[in-house]
Amino acid sequence: MCTKTVAVNKYMALTTHQDEQQGNNSASKPLVVLLGWLGASTKALSEFHQLYTQRKCDILTIRPDAAHFLWPPRAHSFNVELLKYLDENHLNRPLFIHGFSVGCYMFAMLLLEVQDKPEYAHILQQICGQVYDSVVIGGLEPMAVGVAKSVHRNSVVRSVISNSLLTYFSVTNKVTVEKYDTAIDIFKNSPVRAPYLFFYCLNDPMCDPEALDALMLSLKGYSYDVSFQCWPKSIHAQHLRKYPEEYKATLNKFLDKIGIGVDAEITSKL
Repeated sequence: MCTKTVAVNKYMALTTHQDEQQGNNSASKPLVVLLGWLGASTKALSEFHQLYTQRKCDILTIRPDAAHFLWPPRAHSFNVELLKYLDENHLNRPLFIHGFSVGCYMFAMLLLEVQDKPEYAHILQQICGQVYDSVVIGGLEPMAVGVAKSVHRNSVVRSVISNSLLTYFSVTNKVTVEKYDTAIDIFKNSPVRAPYLFFYCLNDPMCDPEALDALMLSLKGYSYDVSFQCWPKSIHAQHLRKYPEEYKATLNKFLDKIGIGVDAEITSKL
């Protein structure tokens, strides 16, 4: 198995599966859009690459930085670029979303972007499946804690950063907090009908299980296909490392259900 990775821009890289016998017929293969967590290393994300390259999927890896989260206009600019890229390079191709932590927020912001730019609505119709791992949900404090953990290892410094961010959110409420709330609302009422899979745990301070349960219940209210894997104790955005066999089994079962395999025929959920 051979893959090739090319940088699209500072935050995005495209990994393509090279098939010596069939060539690289990308248009017929699903494109996995991998939305990483803050501070996700190439090595850490490579574990997820392996899960998809073995199924001959191409992967668009997105590594957001703190500015995309802390200043929503930056996320807006990025998503405009992402939508344009997908429209120009992957039109009508099945898309599979796998987001982690703040990466899930980035996808929610993309939904908002499409709401304002209906000319890109067809991109959402190309989505054939969705996985969300460690959604940051449940209030401002878990958001602040998550950002602090991503930028510093020292617990004292993290506390200072977290408290400073809460002050920042208070001062920039209209640009940040109101946008976050709107993003959660559109996620709960997502126009994307493709099957959902959520990974989370009960001890994650950045992912409140009751808030996530409410989100999943809202999606089920639209008769969407929603499944989940929950652990009593794990680590934010590190469930694959903590429970590799369970994570892989659940993900593979989900991919098989959708039809994402080595030679599977994939259709988007229109």
